[in-house]
Amino acid sequence: MQGPRERVNTCRDGDRRSMKKPTVKFSKGEVGRVRIVEDFLPSPDRLVLREDNVKVTLSLSQRSVAFFKRAACPTSA
Repeated sequence: MQGPRERVNTCRDGDRRSMKKPTVKFSKGEVGRVRIVEDFLPSPDRLVLREDNVKVTLSLSQRSVAFFKRAACPTSA
């Protein structure tokens, strides 16, 4: 079994940020007393109400796209 893969977010200027999840560390030895808990969650179809989706096509100028790219990937100060 392989470990978690590292996902990298590349922003402008080649700024690479690691999206790797922190590694879970387990202690050695006995876990202790275990208690089984009753399943209390509702079924998935009752958990979230589904909504109808609407597909939208958006046309933006290159200037607008550049603005949103800058806003999404701010430089670290």
